[in-house]
Amino acid sequence: MKKFTKLFTALLTIMSVMCTLAGCGNTSSGSGDPGGSMDDTQQTLNKASDSASVSEHESNDGIYHLVMEYVYPGTLKPDIQMVQDAINDISREKIGVEVTIYPVTLPESMTQMSLMITSGEQVDLVLGSRFSGFLQYVSNNLVIPLDDLYEQYGTEIAEDVGEAIAGGYIDGTLWGIPSIDVFSKQYGYLARTDLLEKYNLQEYMDETKQLTYEDIDKIFEVVKAGEGEDFYPLIMVGSSETSFDRYKIVDYLGSSAATGGIMDNGRAGKTIENVYETEEYANHCKWMRKWYEAGYINPDVLTSSETVDSYMVNGRGMMVSNYTYLDMEEQTERNYKMDMTALNVSQRYVNTNMYQDANWCIPVTCADPAKTMQFLSLLHSDIDIINLIYNGIENIHYVKTDTDRIIDYPEGLDASTVGYGMQAKFYGSPTKRDMFAPLDKSYFADLEDWNYNIPQECISPYLGYVFNPNTMKTEIAAINDVMNQYRPALETGSVDPDEVLPQFIRALKDAGIDDVIKENQTRLNEWIAQNNK
Repeated sequence: MKKFTKLFTALLTIMSVMCTLAGCGNTSSGSGDPGGSMDDTQQTLNKASDSASVSEHESNDGIYHLVMEYVYPGTLKPDIQMVQDAINDISREKIGVEVTIYPVTLPESMTQMSLMITSGEQVDLVLGSRFSGFLQYVSNNLVIPLDDLYEQYGTEIAEDVGEAIAGGYIDGTLWGIPSIDVFSKQYGYLARTDLLEKYNLQEYMDETKQLTYEDIDKIFEVVKAGEGEDFYPLIMVGSSETSFDRYKIVDYLGSSAATGGIMDNGRAGKTIENVYETEEYANHCKWMRKWYEAGYINPDVLTSSETVDSYMVNGRGMMVSNYTYLDMEEQTERNYKMDMTALNVSQRYVNTNMYQDANWCIPVTCADPAKTMQFLSLLHSDIDIINLIYNGIENIHYVKTDTDRIIDYPEGLDASTVGYGMQAKFYGSPTKRDMFAPLDKSYFADLEDWNYNIPQECISPYLGYVFNPNTMKTEIAAINDVMNQYRPALETGSVDPDEVLPQFIRALKDAGIDDVIKENQTRLNEWIAQNNK
């Protein structure tokens, strides 16, 4: 009865914030169905949904039937069932588990999974991130703590994720298992190499440099003058587009800007600030305004129906914001069919937030958490399963090349037409999967060096601290509304910061940000004392 009451209460909480679920788009044609269509995609969804609703968790032969959320960006591929069957051939033999993949689009993830859990439907693994519900799952009592399970079955997970496990803790309890591909990150721009060379800007192409606002301004000025009025050095698109966090790394202490942060990736001291009141934020907004007014940024940044890719492919832009580590140049080159150069504008960094991007949680509806944790361990350790969930089936969805761990698409297929493929790095150990050409084997050595040789000065001193905002949900919701209203316009240069930034700060205070930061500071002080920081 107590369990039912808890679930019913959680259901009311979730339904109060429900939004209308979006439909699925067209499926790309693939090897499993050369004429793939929206009907094929819907049939795949229906089949998975029906299978996932089966109430019998364990069959007569002792096999545990596990339901795993399958979060996919973009378009659902038609060969999921084929890949699921291949995974089950391995997991059934190794740990007595068969998995049912339950497809959910990224925007639907939190709402769909929460409803399944609160209605008592079987679901054993759900994806929680700082973008899609990790804290909400914990705050609403929808998932179980994992400390004991991790101690018993997590040896191979621990070897794989290392200190990134810090992203799974809230208030000292382990609630999620992170899936991490890179253990430190860096922001910047991907810029057209031909234009950097055309205008003799090679001095800015040094990958060891961290470019300043003045450096970027010089690049913009020279290229804009040479390319003309209808060309924009920096392409930004989206009604929610922001930019500050790509220039200045803030440690948001396992939460978000709504609860405050510490500048310089936590190295600016022990005092949590309202980031939007800092000199750094005001200075950033002034630079963005200057670039916008000078025509360096496309003027329809907040309203355009055109994509960033369209601007770049059509030769109307030079630079796009992105991560700049490892193979980001190669990935962008594949998209745009042109040489690109990474320009770093932020420091390299490690903090708790970046380890919260993808956390796998076990819901309260899971009938066998031990078996579920064992399957999660396979996602971090079994190379065959890892390659299946990312790359699909050999000779159907990919072929091996002469280079170890480098694969390619079968003849006549590519990323858009193959019947299966997963580009998102949500599942288990993405670092252990085979990679597609044109990468070469040096990528894996570079990845290992990047992940396991992180300078200490890049790591936040508050790694592992997470502010749980459970007691201040109302204030944080109001603060988020204010940020969503003001940040895009200010951080794209679309409005005058001298006029609008004071309004933004006043609205944040009216929403209660000072009270939230005060509570966060109290808890951080306790954490510092407990951890001798």
